[in-house]
Amino acid sequence: MSKHPLHNSKDTPGAAVPESAFLFAGVRPRLGEFDLGGVLYHARYFHIYEDAREACLEEVGCPYPTLVQDDMHLAVVEAHQQFLGPVVYGIAISVSLWIEDLRRSSFTVHYAFHSASGEKCLHLAWTKHVVVQKSDSGFKTRKLPVLLEEGLRRFSPSQP
Repeated sequence: MSKHPLHNSKDTPGAAVPESAFLFAGVRPRLGEFDLGGVLYHARYFHIYEDAREACLEEVGCPYPTLVQDDMHLAVVEAHQQFLGPVVYGIAISVSLWIEDLRRSSFTVHYAFHSASGEKCLHLAWTKHVVVQKSDSGFKTRKLPVLLEEGLRRFSPSQP
């Protein structure tokens, strides 16, 4: 795997992107996603996280629709956001995504939003996911499918 272009970013403490990160580049939020102040509305970040996760799942050969066909979902059970700078209308951003705390039924996805030039880290976040399967009695926690687990390991700096 080639070295990630934002590896070891030093502009913001904690903004270093692991070499194993997945890069979701060229993201251009639409005008309707911005608030009256001209910055990306805080709730819209979750849409970008989802787009990046789905692109990552495609990359590892486990597209989300295949999970849905088996009545499985990656439920978000916890989330954290840190706003470091504004995402303003008209600029492209890159989203780096990496996996940590990969367990039997859960994992955490970390995100770093950078200006397209890579000069400035604008946003850090993470979402914790649990694999669930829909049943007649609701949702039940399930083990990570093998293909998904193996794919996520590719983007996990702490996994062999």
